[in-house]
Amino acid sequence: MAGYNVAYVGNIAFEATTEDIKALFEGCEVTRIRLHTDRDTGRSKGYAHVHFETEAGLDRAVGQFNGASLHGRGVRVSYAQLKKGGV
Repeated sequence: MAGYNVAYVGNIAFEATTEDIKALFEGCEVTRIRLHTDRDTGRSKGYAHVHFETEAGLDRAVGQFNGASLHGRGVRVSYAQLKKGGV
C-alpha cells in the first residue's frame, strides 16, 4: 500500500534483538522496529514489524532478505497489511 512502508518479518529466532534485525536490513533505511513480545513473560513472539523511510527501502528488504538467515533461522519478509480502520 502506497505510503505504508512496513514489512512483516516472521520466523525470527527468540534470541534475536532489534539490533540484530536492524543489522540484517542494513542499507534499507530502517526507521523503527517493533519486535513483538509476550506481555507476561517479555519473551519474543518471533515476529516484528519493520518500518522503512522509503518504499524503495521496503521493496529492497522484501526482495533481498526474504529467507535470509538470522540466528540460524530463515526469516520471512513480506509487505505488512494495514489493520482494519487505521494506519
